[in-house]
Amino acid sequence: MQRADVVLLDVREHWWCMVLPVGVLLVAVGAGMVAAVLAEPVFSIAAVVGIFAALTFAGWRYVRWVAGRLVLTGDRLVHRRGLVVRRHTAVPLERIDAVDVRQGLFGRLVGAGDLVVDQGPEVEPLVLHRVRRPVEVADTVLDAIAARP
Repeated sequence: MQRADVVLLDVREHWWCMVLPVGVLLVAVGAGMVAAVLAEPVFSIAAVVGIFAALTFAGWRYVRWVAGRLVLTGDRLVHRRGLVVRRHTAVPLERIDAVDVRQGLFGRLVGAGDLVVDQGPEVEPLVLHRVRRPVEVADTVLDAIAARP
């Protein structure tokens, strides 16, 4: 028998969600280097603005990635996200009917996917996007449900 306050699983969103912001930042830095070589003031100003915007986007996405967690305890599944405006969704394990995994070909290659937590016909399913190792997470949730008295 498991204690209700024991953390069985604690994962964050898959690292793949950081590829786009880092890619945008690298493109902006590359454009800034080209603008520095051209030595045109208009290009230099645009490059600085572009780098600042890309850095802001990458930083915001990183903070969002670090602040989001999916936590499974002995009695509930908790999805926490947000840094300034904190959102907290807790689903008691006894309300979970099914846990489905949506994972495309690329998701299978990198080990990412979406979890769909079905809570019955009267409640909208909880969809958790870009979960790391989604099949293992779903199996762990189902094992925790089966282990409940």
